[in-house]
Amino acid sequence: MVNKEELEERLKKLLVRLSNIQEGKQLSTMVQIMEDLLFLAHTDGCAAELFEGKNAHMPLLIVLLSYTSSKGVQQAGWSLLCKLVEICPTTLEKLAQPLALSKEWEVLGVHQQILKVLAMHITDCGVFTVTLRALAHLLRSPDILLQVLEEDVDVFDLIVEGMKSFPGSEELQLQGCRALQVLLERVSDEHLVDFVDRQDHSVVVRAAHEFRDNEDLLLHALRVLLPLADPPSNVEILMSKKERCYSLISHSMLSFPHSEALQEVGCCLLQKFTSESYYNILVLNGIHGVTVTACLTYPENATLQASALTCLAALTKTIVLNKGLENATGEEEEEEEGEAERHQMKGEEGGDLCWMEASCRALELHTADAAVQQAACLALNSLLIHGSGLMWDHVCEEEEGRSPVQRKIMAAMLLHSNCVGVFQATAVTLCNLIQLNGKIRGQLLSHGIHFNVVEIMKLHIHSTRVSSSGCRLLKQLFQGWRASLDEATMAMNLILKAMVKHNFQLQVQLDGLQASLTFLSPDRSLQEHGMSVADPDAEDVSLRVLKNQCVLEGAHTVYLEALNRFISNKDIQEYGLCVLSELAGCSGAVDLMCQQGAIDTVLHTLQMFPRKREIHYWGLSLLVYLISKKKLSRTIVPVLASVLVQSMRQYMEDGEMRMKGFRVAWKLMDTCSAAAAALESENFAREIFDQLRQHSSEQRSDSLHRLSCLCLSKMVADGEIKYTVLEKACEAEDLLMAECLILLGADINKKTKTESLIYQVCERGGPLALVELLLSAGVHEQHLRGALGTRREARGWPCGHPAAGPPGPGPQQQCALPGGLQAGPPGGCLAQPSPVRAQSSSQWPQEEL
Repeated sequence: MVNKEELEERLKKLLVRLSNIQEGKQLSTMVQIMEDLLFLAHTDGCAAELFEGKNAHMPLLIVLLSYTSSKGVQQAGWSLLCKLVEICPTTLEKLAQPLALSKEWEVLGVHQQILKVLAMHITDCGVFTVTLRALAHLLRSPDILLQVLEEDVDVFDLIVEGMKSFPGSEELQLQGCRALQVLLERVSDEHLVDFVDRQDHSVVVRAAHEFRDNEDLLLHALRVLLPLADPPSNVEILMSKKERCYSLISHSMLSFPHSEALQEVGCCLLQKFTSESYYNILVLNGIHGVTVTACLTYPENATLQASALTCLAALTKTIVLNKGLENATGEEEEEEEGEAERHQMKGEEGGDLCWMEASCRALELHTADAAVQQAACLALNSLLIHGSGLMWDHVCEEEEGRSPVQRKIMAAMLLHSNCVGVFQATAVTLCNLIQLNGKIRGQLLSHGIHFNVVEIMKLHIHSTRVSSSGCRLLKQLFQGWRASLDEATMAMNLILKAMVKHNFQLQVQLDGLQASLTFLSPDRSLQEHGMSVADPDAEDVSLRVLKNQCVLEGAHTVYLEALNRFISNKDIQEYGLCVLSELAGCSGAVDLMCQQGAIDTVLHTLQMFPRKREIHYWGLSLLVYLISKKKLSRTIVPVLASVLVQSMRQYMEDGEMRMKGFRVAWKLMDTCSAAAAALESENFAREIFDQLRQHSSEQRSDSLHRLSCLCLSKMVADGEIKYTVLEKACEAEDLLMAECLILLGADINKKTKTESLIYQVCERGGPLALVELLLSAGVHEQHLRGALGTRREARGWPCGHPAAGPPGPGPQQQCALPGGLQAGPPGGCLAQPSPVRAQSSSQWPQEEL
């Protein structure tokens, strides 16, 4: 049994002898004193109590400084100092204090002293190893760490050179990694980049490969790589073909599956390596396998869970795309070891998308850890998006002793409402969960999640991510669901605030517009989900109140600004026009929109996206409202007419779009007197007649047919326009159009050009049916005579042609005309024949006048 009193007495004598440094004292004696002290420091059970308060480090430092060149003293002394730091925690604090305490000796600070010894004995493996171990102990003090980094001597160069000088010393490599780990954690990114650029990290990677069976060395080597993997440029080098650090991590984790610390640092490193450009190489080398194994093996380790699940969330899509490729060989040099590793990864734990349960469990076990909650939600979301075939119903249903996954996610959102990352992860996961299982929507709303979402959006109104995610979740929660007036008002208020606050953020604007549409047009989403409205009248009233309130609060201004600011984004334009169309029916909304240039905005959008059907549909819908109240300027009417007609021609086979176009045209002509002329210049009448031709007699009572007729009546109300359209119809040889215009009262004898209408037709050699139609309508005789001459010349009639008769017919002569028509005496009118119907050109008679 150890006699404590004897040990104390012995320790006291040894410290006195250590303090009594005499000139000429043999070094062997001094080394023996320190070795005896080291033996006492290893005494079981009472070493800490024995050395406590003795300040043994003070004389020890003086001896070390006095015999700097002695390898034996330095080796024994630094070994003793390491043990003192281990058994007496207060020793480290005392060593960090200024050492101007001795009046007899002028000593260096411990950080200066140890750097001096490292530089002096860099060629001696034993001394350098022990000193390096002491440095690793001392660096645990933040004060000493800062002092070392501030010294002129580059501690990194000393350590790296020592590790390069003795690559076969396992202990030296271990202590070097321990010291580098602590130092690199405290330096800037610039220093980290410089460290890798100089290839100093290679000594660490080489040591890990050389001593791959040493668990402690592998652990500290990976811990050195951890801070080095922060700068993206360093990751690129560490992931390069030359370094292949992912293989080192994978091997270490597979070799020591029961080392929790090593599994943790391995997952943390892999998380930093999961940059998008490296997904494929990581998956092909089975990195997801070791990550899943670690995640399932250590569910209680929060740091490991957060890193592993974040890594798996990033790799899920690539895992799915590369499924079946886990057996693909990586680098040829790794073929043998890779075969064994991949064989392990093909099991149930590593090969499939099996971390859904692990994610749910992480949500339960680490409710207070925001990083784990965020990572678990991201992992679940990736599985929702890419993991087809998974049994989600199982985790969404409530079972005895276990809450459904949606409730866990909602709890995470509420418990960590101050964390932006958690809210974003939970919001996007709930959105996708609702899309997968619509029943969850009602459960979440019954728990009042929408109130919590609004409150969190208020709390983080300056966060773009929260605003975007909040709008998206509100949209999903109420898609196909009737919100009460209070709920809708509350939500719309926050949506508009978010859009105003982040007016230059495209994603916030788009999410805000989509969420707004869900509340302002619920009937459409209800219809999409096959639902009906229980009390339409009451809900229509509340919806009108909501829309009017939005207009009063300037919602239209917010939406117009989004349209104008993101004019090149088709989604913004589509949803913006749709939302404005919903508000346009409110009292005073159109006037306010027009004052802010809404018509110009719509026209610009329609011109920007000529082939986007939904944009044109909602743009034309909005124009119906806008042009009914606005006194249009003469400069905008031609532009409006051009855009309208182009849109109708683009979608001539689309009945809905044609209906919208004719409605805008009718409203435009009804509002603006100059509109008919502008439409006529775009040949709008052609669109009308094309539409009328498409309808059979049974269809002529439908809305589109009636609207086409209304537009025609508006156009031909002006005699000038009516005659101009008739001229174009004759020029196009459109018999139906010409006949219709004549029946509507077009004056066929009006001359807007140098020659009459029938003269123009005959001059072009128009069809006989069209000539007969004009004759039957009562062409003046003087117009006819000039036309007949032109017709004769156009058809190449000879002068002796029987049908022509002698040249210059006298008063009693008549010209034989097709269809039994006869020309009357000069100055008389033509007889009226029976109406002539349109015939195809192949059926026209080949007779000649």
